Amino acid sequence: MEKVIRDAGGCTYFLAEITYPITTTQILSHYSFTYTINGNVIIDEFDNVNPYEVNVVKEEATDN
Repeated sequence: MEKVIRDAGGCTYFLAEITYPITTTQILSHYSFTYTINGNVIIDEFDNVNPYEVNVVKEEATDN
């Protein structure tokens, strides 16, 4: 996304929405970015992984 914006010479509008469903952990769950390049509205969305879950899987894999 950042490369696309840079290569286009910038964007005229940028909105970032970041979802934190559980405020006790402060682990975000979803990103949503809306921006305009050359009159075209782009929407990029993706989920975030829980780093605690990912690290447990990695640790289990290295323990074997």
